[in-house]
Amino acid sequence: MTSSQTPMAISSGLVVQLSYGQETPRNQISHVSCLLNGRIIVTGTTEGQVIHYSCISPCSLSSTSTKYLTCSQDGHICLWDSQDGRVVESVRGNYVHRMIIPHSSSTSTPPQPSDNFLFVLVTMLKLLWWMLSSRVEPDWINTMTIVHPSDKHDVVIGVSVSGMIKLWSLNDLDKRDPGHVIYEDESKTMTSQNVQFIACSHLNTRMMLVICTNSWQIVDPSNLKQLIISECAIEGIQGCIIDIDRVAIGFADSTIVLFQLPRSKLVGKQIRERFGDSPTNIGNIDQPFVFALVKGISTSPTTPLWSTVQFHFDTRTSSDGRRRRVAYRVDQHGSLSVWHIPKNYDLLVNEFIRSRKPVVYEPTIRQSFAEVWNRLNPSPPNISGTDDDHFITATVYVGNQNKLFFGREDGSILMMNACHAIMNQLLDNPNIENINHRVLCGHSAAVNCFLYPYEDSPRYDSQILLSGGADFAVVVWNITTGLKLHRFCCQGGPVLRMLVPPPNCNPRVLHTICAIAGDNSASLLSLKENKCVLLASRQQFPIIDVKWRPLDDFMLLRCEDDSVYVWEIETCNLDRIVTGLITEDVMEACKEQIGLMDAEDEAGASQAVQMFRALKNKNVAVIKKIAAHGDDKNTNADMFSTSTGLLPPMDVVQLKNVLIKLILCYSM
Repeated sequence: MTSSQTPMAISSGLVVQLSYGQETPRNQISHVSCLLNGRIIVTGTTEGQVIHYSCISPCSLSSTSTKYLTCSQDGHICLWDSQDGRVVESVRGNYVHRMIIPHSSSTSTPPQPSDNFLFVLVTMLKLLWWMLSSRVEPDWINTMTIVHPSDKHDVVIGVSVSGMIKLWSLNDLDKRDPGHVIYEDESKTMTSQNVQFIACSHLNTRMMLVICTNSWQIVDPSNLKQLIISECAIEGIQGCIIDIDRVAIGFADSTIVLFQLPRSKLVGKQIRERFGDSPTNIGNIDQPFVFALVKGISTSPTTPLWSTVQFHFDTRTSSDGRRRRVAYRVDQHGSLSVWHIPKNYDLLVNEFIRSRKPVVYEPTIRQSFAEVWNRLNPSPPNISGTDDDHFITATVYVGNQNKLFFGREDGSILMMNACHAIMNQLLDNPNIENINHRVLCGHSAAVNCFLYPYEDSPRYDSQILLSGGADFAVVVWNITTGLKLHRFCCQGGPVLRMLVPPPNCNPRVLHTICAIAGDNSASLLSLKENKCVLLASRQQFPIIDVKWRPLDDFMLLRCEDDSVYVWEIETCNLDRIVTGLITEDVMEACKEQIGLMDAEDEAGASQAVQMFRALKNKNVAVIKKIAAHGDDKNTNADMFSTSTGLLPPMDVVQLKNVLIKLILCYSM
């Protein structure tokens, strides 16, 4: 979901229907986890989808937890319930979370039920409890883990991008105020570079697995001494400590490898208790060796270089009370593999010593989203009723005329009856052999966005629909006759989105729409004069937000670098460029003019200031308006009046960032 979208409100009584096309949706899995002791697996994808057969991050360490958290790249945090698939709560933060680790802190309060931690997490979505910060060389954290010593309080270990390892003590958390900043207790520089992942285990508290881009290491966390270093030609992704002297590591070629460590190089109390004061190496091998592995996913010469895999290692409790390890593997082709790591490590090691060959396994379970889709019987119908292979890139639903419009990658637009299309999707026998549709041709490249301005304000013609495309053009359509009324082509980039100015602008702007293009420009296109009245093209970074000060005749454009460009609409001049901390105040100040219709209101500029600006910019129209003392107020007031009517019985929303034949969301 992009930042420009508003999440659909989901309640317990609302059933939202999703409709896909015949083609398998793109499913590039980016993260995997599990909950309910491995019974639920929900994957997170780069398209923003959460699919239940692998979980983004469990909400609790309890094996009965049914809730989990997801974080998107725009800082949106959601708390989900895996039983009914609904969002319990959501909040948008100022930070982009790259990793989530569940932690159940032990406090001095009386014991609570297992759902207590879920309540804490629900509260956490509204309240920041604690923040771990750094005083010494603060930098981005590459990876982190939580250590649970038996005789001490919990410790968070994190490694920064620059190679600094930091330790935070989580002691007396119940005595700290919410929002309290906890600084690191210790900070050291590691000799290892490009650390991708770290893992600790209660099996051996003096052993920490460190995975780098070109090697993996065993480090003593007490003094950061490197005990074992193993160079690898393939990049390591993730791993875990499966035994006191064995580790499992997942590599970029999608293989999962089990390593036997040389016992003579390991330290710690657990090592001495199990192997004696002078442990000997198995087979007199003083280097780590592979005794078992899982086959990787087969690739082809056409496999893209950016295709990556992700791993997740989980500890599952079996029915007999024994704990066993489970490895999950996903890739960006939508493939999911589950491997139950064997429990008889000693037998596998002895087999390697005998044959000098590691035992090769196949995944216990292998599943693919494409395979599941192809097994659907009957297959999802094609809503457009066409047999071509053009992908749908934009969708809009015009409720007052009950029409659906689909913009496609070839620049064509399909117009059809919405009820017939939905009946064909949701009913088993809709008795509709062919869906009547009309093809509108006006773009030479993919259609990126639609705008039906009458839905936002009744001052626009109810028969007008606008489409923006990758051919740098905005086309005005008459949806009753299907005719192309006009074509705007005044910007140097693909049109990304369009919006409607507020109703208290000057009369000339009231008949315009604002188009944002990929060349970092914004334009005001007049639907009455069929021309561009303002082209704001001085921005150096993409535009992420548009605000208005209509009583001052200003349009404010906020860019990705947090700079704000203030444009005067009447004269088309760039008034100023605002940077720094003041940009937030400038954007927030636009809210004070929402709903104000009189230029003499307190939020607007005084007539003297407006006259000074008009004389400075030689704006004769504004001078005449001020001199006339706003005689046309009543005329404008009639234009701003809104009619009261019934809402449409349903709404159709397109899921963004999904390039497939069709994916729609029906809310009835």
